[in-house]
Amino acid sequence: MKTRVKICGITNVPDGLAAAGAGADLIGLMFYEKSTRLVTIEQAAEISRALPPFVMCAGVFVNPDPNLVLQAISQCHLTMLQFHGDEPSDFCTQFGMMSMKAIRIRDESSFKLFTRQNTPVLRGTAYISDKSRAYLWTKGWTPRLRTYPGMEVPNPLSVEICHGDAEIEQVLKDVLSLTKLNYNTCRFGDGKPITLKFADAIGEVLVTRPVMDAPPLPFMYYI
Repeated sequence: MKTRVKICGITNVPDGLAAAGAGADLIGLMFYEKSTRLVTIEQAAEISRALPPFVMCAGVFVNPDPNLVLQAISQCHLTMLQFHGDEPSDFCTQFGMMSMKAIRIRDESSFKLFTRQNTPVLRGTAYISDKSRAYLWTKGWTPRLRTYPGMEVPNPLSVEICHGDAEIEQVLKDVLSLTKLNYNTCRFGDGKPITLKFADAIGEVLVTRPVMDAPPLPFMYYI
């Protein structure tokens, strides 16, 4: 299976072309009014028209007015919709094109779990609130290492399935496996999924590279 690369938050044509030249398969256009990378319909349409063939556009929305979504689809050549608010399933599917909702992952410092032992909570411990929400400790006591690589009581991640029928237990397993080892620094148990951490870092590199005569390297060279 080929890995598809999406670089989100594109706000102008040069950045869109730089992302495409670096190997991105999709770019994300933010239509959320509170985002620092918000684009207007006109700006998004200009970016989408300038992209090379086969580079797709995803529209990112948070609790939008349906008319805004329809306008973006018709004028900005969107090929996928992303919803990051409280949109129900029927809202997401009413537009007749591929749509997705992300799993929300947040640091949660207000919820602590203490043990009666001399060690902190075991890494991989989960507290499932309901079928779509849970707390997951991606940092904690690691029996194989016989230590906890931290100095404070570990905080969990708050994990929420916003859309779909995925099993919360499987989602937690997947998130945990993505926090196991940071191969770039050989650190065990970074806490957040490495895919999120490095996608954000690489995206910043790609959109802030200086203007050069030579074409940018493919995305894989930044990993």
